[in-house]
Amino acid sequence: MKHGGRKIGSKKSDTRWEAPDGSLWDSFFEYEVFRSAKLVNAPIRKCVKGKPDAPGSDTYSYWDSSNRRSQCRACGSSEVGQLRSYTPDFVWSPEVLPKESDFQGSAGGKPERYVADAKGYLRAGKRALLRSFKKARPDIDIRLIFERDYRISKTATITEWCRKTLRAPHIRWAGRFPTTATDWIAPYEPKGRKSAKARNQSVLQD
Repeated sequence: MKHGGRKIGSKKSDTRWEAPDGSLWDSFFEYEVFRSAKLVNAPIRKCVKGKPDAPGSDTYSYWDSSNRRSQCRACGSSEVGQLRSYTPDFVWSPEVLPKESDFQGSAGGKPERYVADAKGYLRAGKRALLRSFKKARPDIDIRLIFERDYRISKTATITEWCRKTLRAPHIRWAGRFPTTATDWIAPYEPKGRKSAKARNQSVLQD
């Protein structure tokens, strides 16, 4: 169910969304991820795009050396690449909370700092850039939340690709985990076997 707002992209591929408060989002899914987290007063805020690695900016610089066919004309070295920048969707951090907040993370304490991205379909080119970022910036703890666990090949789904290629343990998708935002955006460990109905519930429900 869509909680107000409207699609502002003029093309089908343009998924930009305007929320009821006038804020702009890359998609309705991204807005719903943020909204559902705020409903439980989770320590989350939208990332600020700016100069890479500058104070107050959530944009990170990284060296992309994924094109192995490149070669430096001056010295002949194959150790070449391109300096790129990457801005996630959200920051999850205790610093986002008011000082008087008593929010408890899924581990029973204040949650650690990390960044998160809400994704619909991640095309091959975007997956390659994400792989380069993860390799170049192991210091950044990034979590991914997918709208669904779709197949990217005959043998792998997007979450399987993330765990194998990115070696990222904290991957979520909306149709599998419980409805509380603190379970899918914070580290989540299932306790016992859940029913098929519970596994299929969307985290984006109230």
